[in-house]
Amino acid sequence: MLFRSLGSADAIILAAALKQNTSLTVLDLPYNKIKVEGAKAIAAAITPTATGFYNTSLTSLNLIGNTIGPEGAAALAAALKPNEKGMYANLTTLNLAVNNIQDEGVKSLATAIGKQVGTSASNSKLDTLILWGNNIEAGGAKLLADALASNEKENFSLDLSCNALGVACRDVFPQHVRVKFLEQPLSSGKPILSPVVPTKEPATAAAPMVEASA
Repeated sequence: MLFRSLGSADAIILAAALKQNTSLTVLDLPYNKIKVEGAKAIAAAITPTATGFYNTSLTSLNLIGNTIGPEGAAALAAALKPNEKGMYANLTTLNLAVNNIQDEGVKSLATAIGKQVGTSASNSKLDTLILWGNNIEAGGAKLLADALASNEKENFSLDLSCNALGVACRDVFPQHVRVKFLEQPLSSGKPILSPVVPTKEPATAAAPMVEASA
């Protein structure tokens, strides 16, 4: 389901309906203005609760370009993190591209998807995370790499294109993670694509692909 021209208040209303919905699997909210409060409301709607009153059908969430920032990313990360009963949101695909989540937001996501301290629980459902254009630096990339190494989920797809990562970050990810890097060097107008393992079909609104030269 695709929505346009939504603000925070609209997202809060939508989240209330989402919480009661039992059939919606894909929610596309690209380039709206739901901001932090909207992201928090949607996160709450898909977070498992003791009462069982939350959405269990949604598997794909696209919030590209919604200015949710690190705080909004943290709210969604909390939904992805296994609770004391090992339960978490059913998302398999999450697109947070162009939301300026920075390393702070990445830290929350890494904590959520990595193996949990003191338990063997980890998020085994999420397999596609799109984070291009988020002002993520090398430190944030390393946090994600460590989290995904501990998770060990096969064929995890991660899009870190158009972030300030540098070439060194291309070697920190474990082999079971398929990573897209599309860097725009300050000294050149030509983008560089790292030599990575081909990914599966691109998720909704993924970063534009550029073929690597032979």
